[in-house]
Amino acid sequence: MKICGIYCKDLGEILVVGIDKSTSQISKEALEELKEIFAIGKPIILVTHVPFNSQIDNGLSNVSKENRENRNLTWDYKNSSYIADDNTKEFLDMLYAKNSPVKAVLCGHLHLKYTVKLNENITEYVFKPAFSGSIALVKIVGDK
Repeated sequence: MKICGIYCKDLGEILVVGIDKSTSQISKEALEELKEIFAIGKPIILVTHVPFNSQIDNGLSNVSKENRENRNLTWDYKNSSYIADDNTKEFLDMLYAKNSPVKAVLCGHLHLKYTVKLNENITEYVFKPAFSGSIALVKIVGDK
């Protein structure tokens, strides 16, 4: 069983990439898969359970602490319940890079709705849990 599975669906002009078991660190094999996917050069919508911490806005980590027993439940380099190891740090570096193909991150885990810019190029959408009777519709609109 993979510690962290990577799934990729090519929708033509964009890729939808999923990270399974995202409460685990990124394995070396998963990192290599992600590098290959990023190298394709198409815009990516990344789907994962655990959100990533913003590099420019403390709002999500603050909301997480307010709602989750003073714990920052986002992936980050430090000051979080999910502190990246070397492989995961390398992935975070790829994610946050100025030339990253990731355009949006769809995630959950925090049991609340929140939208935050991870950096100047990536918006992260945190969704409420389905068990609360909530559902989200995602509409993808390209640049013109």
